[in-house]
Amino acid sequence: MTARSPISLDLALFPLGMAFGVLVVHAGLDWWWASAITAFVYAGSLEFLLVGLNAAATPLARVALTTFLVNFRHVFYALSFPLHRVKSRDGKAYSTYTMTDEAYALTTGECAVSWSGRRMVWLQVLCQVYWVGGATLGALFGALVPAQRAGLDFALTALFVVLAVDAYRARRDIATPALALVCALVARFLLPGHVLLLNPGGPGAPGLQLPADPLLKLPAEVKRRYDLVGFDLRGAGQSSPVSCGLTAEEQVDQPYKAETFAKDVDRARTVAGKCRARAGDKLPHLTTRNSARDMDVIRAALSEKTISYLGISYGAYLGAVCMQLFPQRADRIVLDSATDPNRIYRGMFQDMAKAAEQAFTRWTAWAARRHTTTDWVTLRPRSARPTGT
Repeated sequence: MTARSPISLDLALFPLGMAFGVLVVHAGLDWWWASAITAFVYAGSLEFLLVGLNAAATPLARVALTTFLVNFRHVFYALSFPLHRVKSRDGKAYSTYTMTDEAYALTTGECAVSWSGRRMVWLQVLCQVYWVGGATLGALFGALVPAQRAGLDFALTALFVVLAVDAYRARRDIATPALALVCALVARFLLPGHVLLLNPGGPGAPGLQLPADPLLKLPAEVKRRYDLVGFDLRGAGQSSPVSCGLTAEEQVDQPYKAETFAKDVDRARTVAGKCRARAGDKLPHLTTRNSARDMDVIRAALSEKTISYLGISYGAYLGAVCMQLFPQRADRIVLDSATDPNRIYRGMFQDMAKAAEQAFTRWTAWAARRHTTTDWVTLRPRSARPTGT
């Protein structure tokens, strides 16, 4: 480390914090989340990960396990961190709490051998002030940055690259960066980590167990190359399911009849009233665009630059919206049984009615021509049909 490295690194935390703040608001969180996370969590790479975990409403136990695995390295930091130089109890507590990768790198370097405990603590105070301040400013002005702006999630990686370069310049230890490069290459080629996100449509059909569904007959090559990931849309399945408390009769589709129009209107008002009473505060957030944003949060939580996707029926429409919002995140996209995005949803049902009417007309004509004969097609499976019928 050079003599000016501590000041340079302190200042570098400010733009890094701004990048974090922008990511917070683009994940759909309020701006103050950036200040709260950087002030109270203050764990560097884990904070970037927590944005996705929080936006996806990840269970607390899973967040705790992720935190433990990501920050386990701090146990080893403690073995050589010069905490003994800090004399006061409060100073020791704060220095322990703010022992980040950057603080550790600076306080254990050769240039810091003569530093007093007071200087160490003030260095950590400045690191956190720059970090919190940058994140708050980035969150406040994050709406001005386009959501599709690529590279913000690379900010933390860039910082570690700079730290690695500085460390090599200071010690000229080729073994450590060479080992890191080998590990990265092994992980890249042996564990490529391709993710295939799945959605069965519905809309709102449960998709969490879809990768294990025996009816999903994907080729063995696809299963070998991809990690299959299913998920429940927000408001459905295990993703905080929303219910309007409707009776079985109220859930049945009612075909239009002119003679029952007034009764059908009353029924529709009853359904709408129940939904407003039971889930009125949640329904405005159960949108396709928000579900598409959730998909990008899943991608971020899995630390993937891009993601592949297979969507069926409504899932095809959902995939199209997601790719429209995040085109730079798309890898291989399959949209099966796609619907016309300009006809969602009333227009789609109208189109279905037209096709159903045409099919029904053809079927009735076919049945009329055979009204005097037995139709073995409808009575027996193909293997049981008599020869020649």
